Amino acid sequence: MDETTTPPNEDSRARPDAAPNAPGRRRARTRRWRIALIDTGPRLDAYAGDSFAARLITTPVVAELVWRLRTDSTIRAALDSAFTRHVRIPDRIVSDVRGMTYRSLTATDEASSAYVRERPVPDRLAGLGLPTLVIFGSQDRRWQPASAQDYHRVPHARIEILDGVGHTPMFEDPDTTGALLHGFVDTATPPAEEAADLVRAGTGLFAPGHP
Repeated sequence: MDETTTPPNEDSRARPDAAPNAPGRRRARTRRWRIALIDTGPRLDAYAGDSFAARLITTPVVAELVWRLRTDSTIRAALDSAFTRHVRIPDRIVSDVRGMTYRSLTATDEASSAYVRERPVPDRLAGLGLPTLVIFGSQDRRWQPASAQDYHRVPHARIEILDGVGHTPMFEDPDTTGALLHGFVDTATPPAEEAADLVRAGTGLFAPGHP
């Protein structure tokens, strides 16, 4: 979301009777809304699965023991399916995952699954009427790449499939991903008031647990 504010003119601040549209009059802050999704699975049955290590970490009973004994190597193995191209998994990601409790790990997974199970993501977006960019890797190993076409149900959605890229385009092809996002941000969008009305109408887009 972009925000732009025109600084007030000193004279207009001192004169409360100044005309609202007079030159130099402070204008209300303008928000511009867009939605960009990167390899966000549209529905639960499009989930392709995790690596063996990741499945082990979420297996009842065994998982808690594995989690207590976790090492950086174990975490990297669990994250392996998120990458198709050969890239080094950033140490910061490994550190963040290592710092999670087992309960927070499983609760996050359960909440994300419940969110998509309740209502597919494209259905949540379809009524918003907001510019939408969907970036998906053609070699995503976590979500079926073909499922990206579900987002055609969102009016005027733009879908970009990156060849040879997996679940994390921002790491596997940062230049292309960055260029797509930058170009998308520069496009004109509806004001925040319209977006707020749509959200209040019950779309549930910003519900907790969004994957």
